[in-house]
Amino acid sequence: MPAQTLPEMSLPKVSKDIYYDTRVSEILDDVPKSSGLIAAYAVLTIPFLKVLFSPGRPLPA
Repeated sequence: MPAQTLPEMSLPKVSKDIYYDTRVSEILDDVPKSSGLIAAYAVLTIPFLKVLFSPGRPLPA
């Protein structure tokens, strides 16, 4: 679903750009970028584990 169809407040803050090697155009921002499948999994593992091992706590904004 395109982000433009959602209300702005319902979207989380972007913390990483994954699969950056498949981009259509350059994104000039301060968000860290990773390319490739293994890099994407590595970037996603730590936040996923934080959520998994902290049940009942609200997700970071």
